[in-house]
Amino acid sequence: MIKKDKFFEIIKNKTFILFFLISTLATGLYSSLHIHRDLAPPKDSSELNVFFRVRNSTAIQNEKLITFPLENFFAKLPHVKKTDSSTKNNRVRISLYLDKTDPLVIEDLKQRVLQQIEILKPYFPQTKSVHVGTNAENFIYAMSYQVENVEPDNPFHRQWLHKIKREIEIIPGVGMVELGLDRLKIQIVLNPKKLENFQLNYDEVENQVARALRPFSSSVSQYKGQRIAVSLSQENFSLKDFENILIQSKHGLKPVYLRDIAKVKLVTKDPQWGSFVLGQLIQKIWIEQTPYTDIIRMAEKVKGKISKLLEKMPKEMNITLRHDGSFKIKRQLDILKSNALWGAVIVVLILIAFVGFRAGLLSALGVLTSLLATVFLLDIIGFGLDLYSSVALIMVLGMLVDDSVVVIEEFTQNFQNTDKENALWDTCRRMFLPVAGSSLTTIVAFFPLLFLDGTTFKSLRVIPVVIICSLLFSLFECFILLPSHILSCIKRPHRTPPWQIKLSALYQRYLSFQEKINPIILLLGFTMIGGAIYIYKEKIDIFFGLNVGRDEFYIRGRTTSSPDVYEAYQKTHILEKFIAKFPKDQVKYYQFDFGGMSIGSKWVQDPQLFTARIRTAWEIENPKLNLETVRKKTDDFLSTMDKSNFEFIETSSWGGKAGKKDSKIRVYV
Repeated sequence: MIKKDKFFEIIKNKTFILFFLISTLATGLYSSLHIHRDLAPPKDSSELNVFFRVRNSTAIQNEKLITFPLENFFAKLPHVKKTDSSTKNNRVRISLYLDKTDPLVIEDLKQRVLQQIEILKPYFPQTKSVHVGTNAENFIYAMSYQVENVEPDNPFHRQWLHKIKREIEIIPGVGMVELGLDRLKIQIVLNPKKLENFQLNYDEVENQVARALRPFSSSVSQYKGQRIAVSLSQENFSLKDFENILIQSKHGLKPVYLRDIAKVKLVTKDPQWGSFVLGQLIQKIWIEQTPYTDIIRMAEKVKGKISKLLEKMPKEMNITLRHDGSFKIKRQLDILKSNALWGAVIVVLILIAFVGFRAGLLSALGVLTSLLATVFLLDIIGFGLDLYSSVALIMVLGMLVDDSVVVIEEFTQNFQNTDKENALWDTCRRMFLPVAGSSLTTIVAFFPLLFLDGTTFKSLRVIPVVIICSLLFSLFECFILLPSHILSCIKRPHRTPPWQIKLSALYQRYLSFQEKINPIILLLGFTMIGGAIYIYKEKIDIFFGLNVGRDEFYIRGRTTSSPDVYEAYQKTHILEKFIAKFPKDQVKYYQFDFGGMSIGSKWVQDPQLFTARIRTAWEIENPKLNLETVRKKTDDFLSTMDKSNFEFIETSSWGGKAGKKDSKIRVYV
């Protein structure tokens, strides 16, 4: 235990105290203004991920041709502890868990992975994109827009979409922008007689086309006999460029170009796929952010850029915000600010009433100092303000208030009976063990979270970091900074007002009465504990992941016989008219996707299958209530609707346990 003389030597050193206080407040304020704000904490480099985006193949084909051969190869690489994979119809993820995070080791593994992908690439299905990177390098989905009234065969509309993409890509923090209309779809119809005249076969032509398009992100595949389907991610590639692809060049013979043996057509409307709103095809814009990006600042810049582009866009085109990833973290930070402000106001008012004006202000200053110091430490360590850290700050706020109040209240009582220095010494000596013990108990409870393994639990590490840093600094503030402020600012004991004496006497009478009804109080306590356990098990959904922007539900179904998605869409107009009537404060947006859906564990491709995605407004305090309201109205409508155009129709909502779709699917046909 520190000696009394040494204790007062420290707290009377005003130069040290003022320098420490001012520097803490200044660095904390600076960090709070410049710290990056994001949905989730940054991830480490102990996991190397390989992402494939695939076209026109089933999950079984992807597993056989991509996942299985690559995962077997990756498992044998050095420094790979284990592998994990997820295979779907349109994407494949393979994760390599590493035993080292040395940048040289990671770079060597990346090169080996890319070399193996290049070797096996000819055997893969149509691959849209491949990305290899650690968790700390991967782009993160941030927000999305939908562009309405776009005509795929209108070059002017296509140019505008690509202009939007280019303008967004240069915004700081934007990692990748993907357009739904980003790829040209070309159909090459070969002429069998001309192939025979030039002594060429189908495979030779397909190989030459693929070789010519190799510098670009493209896929080339056979399509219905003597046809070649090409999907190309290149804005300025024209039909003439395709026609001028050299197919054969032999010495002494005239060169053979693609135009000599085939017709090249631009496929603008896919009869098998489509997303619709109000009778129009829509195109989507997905925006992904780079790691350590402030998502709020990035989203504001994107919205500002879109607003400027809207003024110059063709009048028939329109852009609607589908999902804003920055909203949830902004709302969480607003809650933190509100809680901190009202907490400080309430604490100050209560302390002013019970222990005096100056004591109340000193307690609020202590809480503010501890919070700002924690934000500064988060910034230094490499964390940011995200959904997890903001929740931890809200949790720890009450603990910080308790520490200051306990010390201030004890000092006020002691100061009634002795001089200021002795009262302060007695307070710190008597209260140090209880306050430190309470803080250390909380620290010990959260400390094991620092060592949990797995991607999800690693994201939770910021919670114990926030709580441990806040409570340790709070101990320093309560027993070094606060005593120094008390010594300088509080001059005389606080006089107990008459109402407080009466309140204290009333409380003493209550304690005497409580002794007589202890069994009843114990029974009520156990009843409340039992009720809390029941609610926890049966009523509260537990989900440790980020369920970002999933305030939505689905209407899924299959129309009666339809040759393409356009006719199938016509049969769902009765549904769309109903959904379109919802006000914007209930339904943020909706869309109808045609062409296929997951049924059980399989993806079924069929132009008659559709999914209506209905996202409820997220700018409200309890989006779940809004979701339930909209779904109930929809269920009531479906139960009475004419269903003669549907083979089956059902609803399901996102939510429930573990963030999965509702298991209580309501089937109407």
